[in-house]
Amino acid sequence: MKHFFALFSLVVLTESLWAQDAAESAISHLQNGINCSREEAERLYRTINFFADGVTSDLTYIASSRDDFATKQKAINRTIRDYFENGNSIIQVSSISKDPENPDIFDFTIRRYLYRLANMKNRYTKVELTFQQDYLGMGQIYPDGTDFELSISLWQIFRGWKDNMLAYQDATKKKFRLAFKKIGDDKYDVKIKEALATETIDLNKFYQKFKIEDK
Repeated sequence: MKHFFALFSLVVLTESLWAQDAAESAISHLQNGINCSREEAERLYRTINFFADGVTSDLTYIASSRDDFATKQKAINRTIRDYFENGNSIIQVSSISKDPENPDIFDFTIRRYLYRLANMKNRYTKVELTFQQDYLGMGQIYPDGTDFELSISLWQIFRGWKDNMLAYQDATKKKFRLAFKKIGDDKYDVKIKEALATETIDLNKFYQKFKIEDK
């Protein structure tokens, strides 16, 4: 039993240190990329995480909720208003249903994509769409005066059931291109310009790749 708790403590400590290193790296990346103070970079990092929490929570709700379409439509309008540049922002959808090694990729406007998510019950009896924010990554920063653009990457997990049988599952790395517009001394308005599917793999391979237990 002592060995178990020692191993468990080591795992928790390792994960905690990894998270601290990732946060420190991201803050330094922001500080150097837009030439700002450490304090402003920390605020930006918190803003990005808060933004990612919000948009992924909305997408999960629209896809997975059993609420009626009228209720979901209100959520769709709110999501577009709060998180996207406009209703014509592009988001990519990928699938490995035909060929696991060569995903099919399709472009949708965000409004059409969200309507598609809301109607997933027409294809599946149950849907789960979640995001692994522990693996949030940041790309190159493109400054433009006090404004800038930045891409963040998140792993999206999708599962669909038909009559209590798992019919399809995958993990897709989504690259969100974000536009930051400064609206005050220490505040930014953040909007998604597009979301690209950069990698799609079978969910079991994803769990193996990152050594995650199947939930």
